Amino acid sequence: MNPTAAQPQAHAPRKRIAFVINSLGPGGAERVMNTILHSASPDEWDVHLVLLDREQEHRLPPAFVKVHRLDCGMKLIASIRRLTRALEDIKPDLIVSFLVRANVASIFAGRRLKTPVIISERANLSAHLAGRYAGAKRSVAAMSSRLAYSRANFVIACSEGVKRDLIENFGVSAGRVEAIPNPFDLDQIVSDARGEPGLRLPDRFMVSVGRLVESKGFGDLIEAYAAANLDMPLLILGEGPDRGLIENKVRVLELEGRVQLSGYVRNPFAVLARAEFYVSASHCEGFPNSLAEAMAVGLPVISTDCPSGPAEILAEVETTGTAIAFAAQYGVLVPVRDVAAIAEALRMMRDASFRAHYSAMSKERMRDFGLRTIAGRYWAAFRRMSSQSNRLTATRARAQHDHQPQA
Repeated sequence: MNPTAAQPQAHAPRKRIAFVINSLGPGGAERVMNTILHSASPDEWDVHLVLLDREQEHRLPPAFVKVHRLDCGMKLIASIRRLTRALEDIKPDLIVSFLVRANVASIFAGRRLKTPVIISERANLSAHLAGRYAGAKRSVAAMSSRLAYSRANFVIACSEGVKRDLIENFGVSAGRVEAIPNPFDLDQIVSDARGEPGLRLPDRFMVSVGRLVESKGFGDLIEAYAAANLDMPLLILGEGPDRGLIENKVRVLELEGRVQLSGYVRNPFAVLARAEFYVSASHCEGFPNSLAEAMAVGLPVISTDCPSGPAEILAEVETTGTAIAFAAQYGVLVPVRDVAAIAEALRMMRDASFRAHYSAMSKERMRDFGLRTIAGRYWAAFRRMSSQSNRLTATRARAQHDHQPQA
């Protein structure tokens, strides 16, 4: 049940809301959507979840959510067609989508069905497209995203940097976008952190978490780790297509046994809680979930000052523009792709009193992102938009009545 916002008036009819996402995979966007689903009030909302693809599901939605599994094969056109048919049957008052393909498909389906759509952008879209496409493909992807996103009824950005990027580069008007950070169930994270990690861990280690892709900067991190010459191993949690490249870099730098690629871990919080500190070398983010989750278990953290999100968490500004390893209010920020600065930040973490200070600051900062506060902002936005939908439906009904021939 939603603990966040005012309860609906007695006997008010439930509003039907359809959430749309590619799948319930292990990623951060999937975790955030599932957290929001668990915060819903079933007395107020009739909640549906549409999964575009048939993939392994790593999240379990609450029992009151009706799940619709499509089979779009990760294709956009199939996603638009099959989602439209599914939503014709569901007949929601509001559509809420996460991730780019689901966002684009939801916008097309919503316009056809005359149903309002809130899209939630989880990445700095400019940086995301630049990292995924090149040349003409990048231009087409950017133009298609701009065409679709500018037609969304409302947009939720996961950080101020993402919000600014959408306004400046994707035709989203400032009055139709709100920055709401990701919510975290801090009590559940702390509880999970007490569990078993599921793998053998060194006595002391540093940790990084992320998909094994170029944009996560693991190559930079491994080079910095080699330069810093610390007396503890580096554990990297996550899987991805660049595993072979990363393993090769570990071999070339003769770091076998010191850098451990531990793959996907079912309970990363239990691993995080046993680490000395956390480090992220990402080239771009939307809102860095793993960084925030590390802070939630009290880890001191290092992060690149990349677009978007890390500086908003660690320094409460969109970016610091730092050219060095900078001890910000809630953690250490370093320039993107700067191996020497990352190495210096790693060396800063040798100091036990330094780590203890930032451990306390991590816990303090994460109180600002608790479930009660943040999920309430999401549901308030959903409530506003569904109310507009109800007013629009009433207006259409009156118009149809007024145009009926009189007996």
